Amino acid sequence: MPARHVFVPSVFLFLLALICLVGLLPPRGSPPLRSFFQPWLPLISGTSGTEHDSAGSECDYSDGRWVRNNDTNVTAYTEDCPFLDPGFRCMRNGRRDSSFRYWRWQPRRCHLPKFNATEMLERSRNGRIVFAGDSIGRNQWESMVCMLANALPAGASRVYEQSGKPISRHKGYLSMVFADYNLSVEYYRAPMIVMVDRFPANATSDGGGVRGAIRLDVLPRHADRWAGADVLVLNTGHWWNVHKTVKAGNYFMVGDRLNKAMDIKEAFRLSLQTVKDWELSSAQFSKSYFFFRSYSPSHYRQVFDSIP
Repeated sequence: MPARHVFVPSVFLFLLALICLVGLLPPRGSPPLRSFFQPWLPLISGTSGTEHDSAGSECDYSDGRWVRNNDTNVTAYTEDCPFLDPGFRCMRNGRRDSSFRYWRWQPRRCHLPKFNATEMLERSRNGRIVFAGDSIGRNQWESMVCMLANALPAGASRVYEQSGKPISRHKGYLSMVFADYNLSVEYYRAPMIVMVDRFPANATSDGGGVRGAIRLDVLPRHADRWAGADVLVLNTGHWWNVHKTVKAGNYFMVGDRLNKAMDIKEAFRLSLQTVKDWELSSAQFSKSYFFFRSYSPSHYRQVFDSIP
C-alpha cells in the first residue's frame, strides 16, 4: 500500500514533524547534538551524534517508507488523553477503520527508536519546546503533550496550562507545563507565520476590497515569545492559497507597499525568507534547534483510502 494512502492519527504528528522535514537550521557552529535529541534528529551534516548503518554510512531518518507491522499492539492506541481536544477523538467521533494503527515509519539504513515518553521528559528537563503555525502545528503540539503525559500517573495534576486557559477551540497561544520536569510545551497560532493586519470596512481607497494585509517582512506579534526555545517547530503552507488570500481580500505587503498582483508562491517564498533571516540573526537561537514543516497531504472523507 503506497504511503500516500496512509492516514496518520494526530498522536503521531509530532514524530512526523521530525521525519518529514522540509527544512532544518542547526545551531550556528554546529555543536554536538543535545543528548535528549540524539535518537530522533534526522541527519545534520557536520555534527556528531548521527546514527550509522552497518556499512558505516550516516543515516537520514527522513529517507524511508511506511511499512505494515501486523504485530503492533493496537490496544496501545487510546483517546483517553485528558488534553486531547474532543474534535480530535476520531474513534469516538465515528471513525470506523483502524488499519492506520498497523503502520510504522522505517528509515532505509538505520533503526528508528520507538518513542519513549519517560526518557523524552528526562532529556527535556528545564527546557522549552515551542510549536507555531496553523492547525498542523496545533495537532503536533497536542500530540506531543499527550505522548509525554502518557508517561505520568493517570490524573496527574502537575501538568497544566500555564494561564489556566481551556484547550478546546482555543485560537491564541497555549503553554502546557510539566511541573516535575520544569518543561513547557507551547503552541502559538500563526497560520501564515508572518503578521496579518486586518482593516476595517471601507478603510482603503478602493472601496473596501482589501480586508487585510499579509506583511511578508514582519513576524507575528507573539514571535518574541518563540525566541529562546530549546526546540522551535514552525509550520505553514495550507493557508497560502487563493481562497485564504486574494479571494478573501487579503493581499501582500512588503514595507508600507501593498501589492495586489504578487504571485502567491513568491509571497510564500518571501515569508519563509523572513523567518530564516530572523532565526539566523537572533542570538537567542544560538543554542536552539529549528524545524520547519510545510504542506501535509489532505485526506478528507476517506480520499486517502480511494486513491489507486
